[in-house]
Amino acid sequence: MADSANKLRDTLVQLHEQLRDTRDVNDETRVLLLEMIDDIRAVVSDGAQVNQDEHGTLIARLRAAEHSFEATHPTLSGVISGLIDILGQMGI
Repeated sequence: MADSANKLRDTLVQLHEQLRDTRDVNDETRVLLLEMIDDIRAVVSDGAQVNQDEHGTLIARLRAAEHSFEATHPTLSGVISGLIDILGQMGI
């Protein structure tokens, strides 16, 4: 679990850096992604159990973001895909 938590932390940092360095992401999308980063950090740091509705909503939001960036920002999309995989491995 510690290895997954470290991977997750590193991937969240990578996503944050990608958002910082990508200039052509609109402000609304940038804010939504930053909110997702905060949501993931809160769940992981609190050790909170995520109920099925919250889990589905978080994963659905991440998948929607992943798909929206596939064509225009493949690196950003790849980082988000990595987050989805890591969260799945952690059972979140």
